[in-house]
Amino acid sequence: RACYDAMGADYEEVFGRFHSEKLIIKFAGKFLDDPSYASLCSTLAAKDYPELDKIVALAMMEQAAAEQNPGQSIDFYAEPTAKMMEQVFAFGAAAPELSPEDRLVRQAGYFLGRWVYIIDAADDLEKDLYEGAFNPFIIKEQLQPNCPTERLKEVKEEANRILNATLSQLIAAVNLMDLEQLGAIVSNVMFLGLPEMQRAILFEKEKEKHV
Repeated sequence: RACYDAMGADYEEVFGRFHSEKLIIKFAGKFLDDPSYASLCSTLAAKDYPELDKIVALAMMEQAAAEQNPGQSIDFYAEPTAKMMEQVFAFGAAAPELSPEDRLVRQAGYFLGRWVYIIDAADDLEKDLYEGAFNPFIIKEQLQPNCPTERLKEVKEEANRILNATLSQLIAAVNLMDLEQLGAIVSNVMFLGLPEMQRAILFEKEKEKHV
């Protein structure tokens, strides 16, 4: 609700259609996963911000290369996406290089990128196991397609610990930044939206499976 209020949007109208705050959060997250949305962002970036497009394109190649390197840590696999967001934030802020503002913006971007990569991996864990696709948690925990539900639950709890540590670093950086400059929407996303999305993805989905 806080994000809708900050945007001046009608939360009650949306709630009237979904009848569930959990569904609102779920579909808001799915919007960002939509390939057409990613394609639109990429097209706009290439046209209006060629430097930004180069940052993203290089990071995508580095991410693909990292995921071809077996037996590495979660940190190793999350690094390309984390570094990409660090550079994107720095590009957007345009603060003097190595200034206090630049360092804080880079730190916020880095840990947001890390969080995004890890939450996406945790969200896709079962699907990737079923499809035999790459997933850093499958590599780290040496999971097999037929592993028991309790084992997957343990992995999700470990993912939650990693994500909480990442969020604490992100929030620490944001707390030192000019929140008025960030705006109410960004602040609400950082402090309310991300923790709620993390909880919903890691734990609410599990509950729904057993209802």
